[in-house]
Amino acid sequence: MIVCFDIGGSAIKGAITHSPERIFPLPRRTTPLNDFRRFVAALESVLDEAGGLPERVAISITGVIDPQTRRIKCANIPCIDSRELAAELEAALHLPVVIAND
Repeated sequence: MIVCFDIGGSAIKGAITHSPERIFPLPRRTTPLNDFRRFVAALESVLDEAGGLPERVAISITGVIDPQTRRIKCANIPCIDSRELAAELEAALHLPVVIAND
């Protein structure tokens, strides 16, 4: 199972996937814009609803990740701007995290 997130400046949308044919949406959450701990907590709450431990987390997000520094440039979610977001989320969620620009 993989938990997927589509994260924008107003909402975090999530889904569970077991295969390309088996995708199940999860409830939306408001994106915490200015508090990284609340941002992580919002992702954790979606993971709790997934009903099991996922293999990994896949994130499609607004912003651009610098391929050299691995830092994100994200103007509309200030609490994640300039962070090594994948590494920080892996540490917080204790799961592998893959991030791509949406």
